[in-house]
Amino acid sequence: MRTGLIRVLWGVALMLAPAQAANPATNPLISPPQKIASLNLCTDQILMQLVPASRISSVSHLAADPIASNMSQEARAIGLNHGAAEEIIAQEPDLILAGRYTTSQTVRVLKRLGFTVVEFDPASSIDAAKDNIKTMGALLGEQEKAAALIAEIDTKLEEAKALPAPDAPLVFADYGANGYTAGPGSLMADLARHAGFITLPEYLGRQGSGRISLEQMISAKPDLINLGTDYNDPPSLATNALAHPALQKLIAEQQAINLPARQSFCGTTHMLQTLDSLMTARHQLLAKRQTSKGEPHE
Repeated sequence: MRTGLIRVLWGVALMLAPAQAANPATNPLISPPQKIASLNLCTDQILMQLVPASRISSVSHLAADPIASNMSQEARAIGLNHGAAEEIIAQEPDLILAGRYTTSQTVRVLKRLGFTVVEFDPASSIDAAKDNIKTMGALLGEQEKAAALIAEIDTKLEEAKALPAPDAPLVFADYGANGYTAGPGSLMADLARHAGFITLPEYLGRQGSGRISLEQMISAKPDLINLGTDYNDPPSLATNALAHPALQKLIAEQQAINLPARQSFCGTTHMLQTLDSLMTARHQLLAKRQTSKGEPHE
């Protein structure tokens, strides 16, 4: 009966309620929200880093998936949602966080009903990630916590700046299903750049991420290869090429790395684990180069 009533009220409100602006810069909240719902995996994790569970009404069900989320245990202690408008309405949150390109229909409905909804763009760079953290910190009244997370990121970036420059480019291939490879304009590419690598698409003269054939991959011989293996069980046609003998031979000849996708999918401080792993791999590759030249390596 409650669900039926909500549907009726929903339909009436859709006809009567104006769309609500939800820009925190122009429409700031009077007081910090105490009942927050998040519909997006990335906003989920930033939210959980900034406020206690007592202030969160729900996060997306993806936040509880240990393959997709860095905070699955924390998420399981909080209510989960599946991005449906009805379940969010029933929670009566005073703030709803969403991604710019996810649950768009639900977001439209919630805005029309008068809920405060703030949408965040996906972080395509480390700077964009810092901006999202800062914006959410201000929105939640948690500026100090947000500043601490940003300071943690900046400290690691300063460490990366101190890396010595290689005598020749180090090429990194983040090679996944259907040959999709991260390139310029992606968070992974920005992390690789700060660690002293160029991505395989850049090396091949491409302007962004996209599909690279197995033949191109083998011909380019990238120095460091990360296979997108998180979602490859069970095998599929999209991932068969990752087990190709020629690719496995290339990996054996070059250097492989295992970077969990969850560490670079969202712009949170968890991306620093990927940056740190890439910095370590860079050090190892430069050591191999100098050893092959008969030079000492510090």
